[in-house]
Amino acid sequence: LINMRKTRPTLIYGDIKFEKIDDENRVLAYSRNYRDKSIYVVFNKSKQRKNVHLSVPKTIYKEALSGNEYAAENKSLEISIPAETAIILIPDEK
Repeated sequence: LINMRKTRPTLIYGDIKFEKIDDENRVLAYSRNYRDKSIYVVFNKSKQRKNVHLSVPKTIYKEALSGNEYAAENKSLEISIPAETAIILIPDEK
């Protein structure tokens, strides 16, 4: 994670915008935005898998640690996050 932070200025200098705060479902999502780049961080602190909806500007996102790809439709991204997990979504720049 330290190396990821060093190679992605958005994680260091980016402004934080809370995208979703859902205390009842124990889900939190925020974006870091810097120089027209956005990275999304999503936490599922519950004991169950949760589906999370985010409004996003790009079409394809990769999960930073696993490399899994997620596709948005009409600027809407729906992801399923395992219990007690966090993911970092980075736009695919291809």
